[in-house]
Amino acid sequence: GSLLLTLVAAAGWGAIVTADPHPDGIVGPVPLTRDAKRSDFVVLAEAADVSAMTGFCDASSPDWRGWMPIYLARALGPERPIILTNLMPLKDRAGRCRLCYSGSKAEINDWFDCEEWMKTQEQDYAKFLIIVGTGSSIHGSSRLQPADYPNMLTTLTQPWVNPSKTNAWHFPITRRPEVDQNMVFHKAVKKFRVMRDGDWIKPVEREGLSEWIDWCLQQPKRNELLYVARYHGWKGQLDFMRHANPKLLKGYTIHFYTSTSVNRKDGATYPEQLEEIAKKRGIDVVVNFKSKSREFVANHSCHAKGLLHFARIDANPRVVTESIINGLQVFVSKQARVPSAIKAKRFVKVTSNKDDGVNENLNADLKEFMEMLDKPENHASLVTFAKEHLDPPRAYHKLCRQIGICAMPEEL
Repeated sequence: GSLLLTLVAAAGWGAIVTADPHPDGIVGPVPLTRDAKRSDFVVLAEAADVSAMTGFCDASSPDWRGWMPIYLARALGPERPIILTNLMPLKDRAGRCRLCYSGSKAEINDWFDCEEWMKTQEQDYAKFLIIVGTGSSIHGSSRLQPADYPNMLTTLTQPWVNPSKTNAWHFPITRRPEVDQNMVFHKAVKKFRVMRDGDWIKPVEREGLSEWIDWCLQQPKRNELLYVARYHGWKGQLDFMRHANPKLLKGYTIHFYTSTSVNRKDGATYPEQLEEIAKKRGIDVVVNFKSKSREFVANHSCHAKGLLHFARIDANPRVVTESIINGLQVFVSKQARVPSAIKAKRFVKVTSNKDDGVNENLNADLKEFMEMLDKPENHASLVTFAKEHLDPPRAYHKLCRQIGICAMPEEL
């Protein structure tokens, strides 16, 4: 089954006077658009699977799922609470809601009845509906019709949705790029738009971000490259190892990290194949079968030189932005759908993995990337970009403006 989460942010009528000391970011209440100020609440619904919702609206999580609703709560101000609800009928909390605070994790006993809360609202529909994820049912489908999106259909048929007045945004977060062009829900909601995975930067929450970036830059660098991804064929580790020219990697060691531990005794063939290919082709590797902590990988990144991500298909993976914060230059396939604002930078080399690693330009691209690694001007560009564009308050404020909740300067 799938777990559908809905976050409801109450918004009021009066103008918001910003007390934000950050000129371009969300720290406290910020100016809102006319539509946002005229809204009584904003709905955010997660249409992904149970595993994907871990840490949603949780300040202890570094992931954007934890922090996007928190920053939206800060933008709306303390008098406009965000509310989280579970719509899955088989779950104990079906039809129950809880507050999503702007700086801490809500306790389980904060749950209350959604319908009773809705009765207290003057406005009977949401001006903004934001759907995160698609659910797993679409991955095996070639049709991509409304029936392939049961979680989204559930969200779009809720009482707070007005088919002609609700502004709906869909954040697909899926490996199926066809969903980026998905317009099958216009019949359900007239104003239905897709925020493609490559259209926005997923920031990573880290205390003392600027100081961390400076510290990373000062660390001695070893001739090491990191490949941080789950061990799945579509993540491209085997494709890279089969087709990369070993001569270009001579003197370097590739460290493979995974977020999900695997066991040799259980027939963990994928990482074992990495070791086998590396030995056969003469490429130095360290393949980690057990997952490491975020801090462990971050500290290793600060002493390495580059990140490899040769995915066949991906949805703007967080590891790219996290690695830039950790001082790594990036070698990434265009199929990973990294935002253009990142791909255009001098510390990023974009290649292609369209046909399972068969790419006549792969090694020309890899040669250029290896030559980039010791250029000081690339490191300077990386630091400037990380501080200006990966700072969470600024990044989430930009996203808030993209979806039409936070006001652009010309709207004030």
